[in-house]
Amino acid sequence: MIYSTVAPCKKKKGFEGHPDEFFNISLPQLNEVLSKSLPNYEILRKTSIMMMLVDKISGHKISIFPSARVFIHGSLDEEEAKKILLIISRAVIEISEKNSC
Repeated sequence: MIYSTVAPCKKKKGFEGHPDEFFNISLPQLNEVLSKSLPNYEILRKTSIMMMLVDKISGHKISIFPSARVFIHGSLDEEEAKKILLIISRAVIEISEKNSC
């Protein structure tokens, strides 16, 4: 399993090294953007606090939380995992910029 916070976190004053304020991304918005970037993945499970995508071909799973924390389940090689994390990171930043306007 690979874990990453794919986008930069905001930090509260006084809590050095502990990211206390993460992004709060809309999972439906994120799914809309990712469906174009990751066409082999479909929603396996979705709740208000987590969305799990599954690769239709390999069965690899990605858990994404509104805080932009991501878990990749399965035996992906490092390059493939980095590529997926970069796609998700770009989507998170795109959505947060769109919502801040």
